[in-house]
Amino acid sequence: MKYNAHINVEICATVKSIKYLFKYVYKGHDCANIKLQRPVQEDTAAAQGTLEWDEIKAHLDARYVSAPEAAWRLFEFPLHDKSHAIIRLSVHLPNQ
Repeated sequence: MKYNAHINVEICATVKSIKYLFKYVYKGHDCANIKLQRPVQEDTAAAQGTLEWDEIKAHLDARYVSAPEAAWRLFEFPLHDKSHAIIRLSVHLPNQ
């Protein structure tokens, strides 16, 4: 290895690559919503073909925040950081 290090070189020339980066970094946890209910009564809205869905309640019920994540946010620590200095190397051909 010429530089005695691992090097990953990628060309990111579109806005989609930046969108993907932020989507990947800030994505949430996987979750599923299930609801158990009694059989439909004849006089309810569900029997008439309408569905009553409270999105806010579903989000609050499905979100799980563990103790370390809660403490991290309570102490207002940064959610992202830069950890390495980047040095730009000039491009050259081998043996030149």
